[in-house]
Amino acid sequence: MKTHLLFAFLALGIARADLTLTQQMETSQGGQPTLMHTKIKDGKIRTDVGREMTAIIDSRTGDTTSLLHAQKAVVKLSGADIKAAQARLGKEAEATPEAPTPTGRKETISGFECEEYVTTFNGQKIEVWLAKSVPDLEEIYDQLSALKAAGGPTSQWFTDPNLKGIPVRTIAEVPGSGKATITLVSINRDPLPASDFEIPRGYQEIKMPAIPGR
Repeated sequence: MKTHLLFAFLALGIARADLTLTQQMETSQGGQPTLMHTKIKDGKIRTDVGREMTAIIDSRTGDTTSLLHAQKAVVKLSGADIKAAQARLGKEAEATPEAPTPTGRKETISGFECEEYVTTFNGQKIEVWLAKSVPDLEEIYDQLSALKAAGGPTSQWFTDPNLKGIPVRTIAEVPGSGKATITLVSINRDPLPASDFEIPRGYQEIKMPAIPGR
């Protein structure tokens, strides 16, 4: 019995291995590409956008902590407040992408064999190149499913089992603003320290104005 419990515990540890995605964002407006790092551990998501800002999201509650590094400042928003703001702005109905449609196009990107899908999100055309033949896909997908808490144009990739895969390249075309392209550079499954998801020492919280109606 103890042996069975040990193997079950080890299997759970493998399935919930930590995950780090390195991505590069480019825009059609030019400028230097921005490097982004997304770390996932125990249902928490940390995304570093360049060196200026970090967002930490608890996928279970939707609570979001933003770190503004130049000012050493912290901005906190609860998941309930974020939902309330979305409801007041009438965005909830718009926040679900249309069902993605395969185009039949295939391409190798960053060493991954990908298939192209297209959808729309809040009036934006979204192209996603999805990799489905990836080593340890089940374990990686299990971790990536935490990203659906952050919403956005690729959230449906983590709720529809028929689309199970890894978004390697996402191209969003915003009318009047050009295109933004995010490309996966690498995947790393090394363990992450819990401190990566904590507020650094010396950072001060900035209080946000109360959301009307709450």
